Amino acid sequence: MKANKKYQKRTVLGNILTVKQGDKLPAKCIKCNSDAKIGLKQKLTWIPTWMYIFGPIRFYPIINKFVMRRGFVTFGLCPKHYKIFNFLQFISWSIVLLGIILITMHFVSNISALMNYQLFIGIIILYLGIIFGLYIATPIKAIYIDKTKLKIKGCCKKYLNFIQKLDK
Repeated sequence: MKANKKYQKRTVLGNILTVKQGDKLPAKCIKCNSDAKIGLKQKLTWIPTWMYIFGPIRFYPIINKFVMRRGFVTFGLCPKHYKIFNFLQFISWSIVLLGIILITMHFVSNISALMNYQLFIGIIILYLGIIFGLYIATPIKAIYIDKTKLKIKGCCKKYLNFIQKLDK
């Protein structure tokens, strides 16, 4: 006779939380486990590690259509961590804007001595702003995504323990 195992929609393994696609997590801050006042719905993307050998090619839409996986999860943040999240997003967009300004100034400016450096520095700053926004200014990060589940990290240990106790 087969044992009827209870399906758990959330599992914790180390510092990785596995949830169903579109799951709404409990109203606790994922960073400190205090009561969350703000709920965020975050779209997550994941690209297999082997795709990084192709470098910038992975950004082409045709490759993204077949390789990139997307999912979303709703989670809570306390006011303190929400302010930090907003500040990091502001920094990210400010860096991107600075890069765009430098690139635009390169094409508008008549000063020939700085023109080559200005374009190069503008492109690097633009790229750094995008990387900062994608990898640093997000509360949680996707480790793996498939059709039914997401593996995420970025939650504090107290929150992960809370999830384990809640889903037992």
